[in-house]
Amino acid sequence: MSIPIGIAGVGTYFPKHIETATDLAPLMDIPEHVLREKMGIKQRHVAGPEDTITYMATQAACNAIESAGISPEQIKLIISHGSQHKDHLVWNSAGKIQDNIGAVNAYAFELYAVCAAAPIALHAARGMMLADSRLDYVLLTAASRENELINFKNQRTRFMFNFGAGAGAFILQRGSRRNQIMGMSALTDGSLSETVYLTMDA
Repeated sequence: MSIPIGIAGVGTYFPKHIETATDLAPLMDIPEHVLREKMGIKQRHVAGPEDTITYMATQAACNAIESAGISPEQIKLIISHGSQHKDHLVWNSAGKIQDNIGAVNAYAFELYAVCAAAPIALHAARGMMLADSRLDYVLLTAASRENELINFKNQRTRFMFNFGAGAGAFILQRGSRRNQIMGMSALTDGSLSETVYLTMDA
């Protein structure tokens, strides 16, 4: 019989600055009522200079730890699955997050799958927890701040205007049936892999 893996705690963080549909409408040349009623966009959070990837992910992680009612020392693995537009280039942000929250008994690494990262990270973490009895608690955390990469004057790329900034985190618990992870299915269409990307000289 498979050991249950459940979500024991959840945390979020949102930057203080907000852009509303009223702010976005003239930038996009889209009527405000279309943004609100047709697209469902009322507002988005925008990252400030202090809202780095690791800062936001750390805040969400701390909230998830509090939600789960555990200590950072009980966490044995941290998987950061957020944006690659992070504090530094070619860098493991998971290690910084581990240090920030004081999870001294955990090892940490990154998993990157853009918008599909959360379910894939949950699936990967669940598999690792089933295989390793030492992983009683695992932290998954992610943050994003792509808002500053969007050029509203470029009609080919400004469709990403709805990208907001913020962070989320999960605490997974081995042996818990609370919010149990039942499984996951995914499929990649690699033919679209170069549809949207940021060039190295951008």
